[in-house]
Amino acid sequence: MSLLECTGVTKYFGGLAALHQVNLQVSAGEIVGLIGPNGSGKTTLFNVITGLYPLSMGSIRFKGEDIGGIRPFQVCRKGIGRTFQISKPFTRMSVLENVMVGALYGKATAGEDLKNARTSSEAILEQAGLSAKKNARISDLTLEDKKRLELSKALATKPELLLLDEVMAGLNPTEIKEIMNLIRKIQQGGMTIIVVEHVMHAVMSLADRVCVLHHGEKIADAPPEEVSRDKRVIESYLGEEFLLASS
Repeated sequence: MSLLECTGVTKYFGGLAALHQVNLQVSAGEIVGLIGPNGSGKTTLFNVITGLYPLSMGSIRFKGEDIGGIRPFQVCRKGIGRTFQISKPFTRMSVLENVMVGALYGKATAGEDLKNARTSSEAILEQAGLSAKKNARISDLTLEDKKRLELSKALATKPELLLLDEVMAGLNPTEIKEIMNLIRKIQQGGMTIIVVEHVMHAVMSLADRVCVLHHGEKIADAPPEEVSRDKRVIESYLGEEFLLASS
């Protein structure tokens, strides 16, 4: 049984089908890359999975349970955590306090006391490379720090499935490499991950499998080396330059 199973997932906004009959299965322990042009439906799929948007048609099952139609906090407490493209931390809280919010809100820790939330949050900040800045103000953080904080907040909810929405966007090559290493370590700890990203060398290096959306429809779902040579993917998104650079 797949950890996550999306069947015929469709989402309309008025008469526009942002997602149309998308099928996606994710097995425990995988890293799945989710790519496609801007507006192809990647973030919409995340929003439907996590309950921010209601399904128009189709079903979403997590660990065999139908989660379509439940509220975002319920999805989180069932074991699905996520980051957002635009980081919006609590600006009047410290870095540590931001992560503690996730710890107090999430799956395994809902209702736990502040002492335990602090301990688990400090461990996550150590893993994310932010322990030295745990008392820092949000305004003093770099873009990379904010990306790491967004990831830390999601990890603090104790997910089994982690959805990462462009956690490498805007970073320089060295920072991207460091975030990639962090994602690998998180996977090695037993996490299942879906990564939405436009940094193609990162996706192709990290992912066990890559799913491609175009105009809200899935046009490919295969190992990275196959996807990078798929004519439909090259024409709709990657371009011939990517094929030449990777050959």
